Amino acid sequence: MTKYIKYHNQNHEEYKDIVSEYCLNHSDLTGVWLDSEAKEAFGYSNKNEIENPQPGNFNCGGWYNFHLHDLDWTNQASGLYKSFFLDTKDFGELEINPECLYTDNFLPYLINDKRVLVIGGGPTVEQNIDKIVEISEDYDILVTCNHFFLNDRLRELKFDYVFLSEEVNLEDERLRQYLDKHNPYVGFEHGSTTKIKQIQGSEYFDKNPKVFLYMTRYFSRLGYTSRQVVFFGLFSPLRVDFVGLDGFVDAKTTHSFQENKKKPYFYDQKQYERLGIIFWDYLLCFQGIDFNHLLCDPSACQFTGFKSAVERGVLT
Repeated sequence: MTKYIKYHNQNHEEYKDIVSEYCLNHSDLTGVWLDSEAKEAFGYSNKNEIENPQPGNFNCGGWYNFHLHDLDWTNQASGLYKSFFLDTKDFGELEINPECLYTDNFLPYLINDKRVLVIGGGPTVEQNIDKIVEISEDYDILVTCNHFFLNDRLRELKFDYVFLSEEVNLEDERLRQYLDKHNPYVGFEHGSTTKIKQIQGSEYFDKNPKVFLYMTRYFSRLGYTSRQVVFFGLFSPLRVDFVGLDGFVDAKTTHSFQENKKKPYFYDQKQYERLGIIFWDYLLCFQGIDFNHLLCDPSACQFTGFKSAVERGVLT
């Protein structure tokens, strides 16, 4: 059985050669883990490193975990903004902190000391929908993304923040009705220039003062929900709980928003496990923030027990 072990200089003598080779090809050695079955090391890789099929290319995808090393982010983030967002000023002035960028339509102080619930699209959401609706009343801020409006129960909730990606039709009548009724903050992550033109060509999104653009240094093929958890964790909430970040366990049930949505073509069980480890290893560095993965039944969630395992430094 695969065992993932967090590497420390003072232990795991038998893995030193593996780690030494990894260190030659990677710049961030903050969190280095070992896959004892594959005899490989992995960690806080970025888009310039070998996990990316074309190192340095943002558009080709890969198994890296961060866009840039933290020492490069502050100096290069504004260039990424210009590249992805066409240097638009329509959504406010650009703010850059050590882990993300955002336009100043987003107001960080609104997150301070708040209880945040992020609801993703994994199967555990539909399986626990009654419980989720019930506990939603215990939070100060509700967050979701993409095709949430196709789920009848979620459409009844008043989300404070909605994040919309490349795949969403911005003119969908069900989405527009929801936004008109509840007027949430709407966040757009980086994407193609076509999407930016669609935003700027829409009267609702182009002029709405609650629309903002953002990009986290953290990047992962775990998807949108993982980056929302990180994003809200950066602004001093009391806690960030999340549900629906499930990976893929049951091929028959993959999504709570869209029926028959297929898992991504690049899905790889082992790689997703590694991404889940790095996700939690990174979250646990956020001092004073309580993160919790809710309702993650092992029959539907690939990342059940990851938080406690990463805290221990061993995942079996």
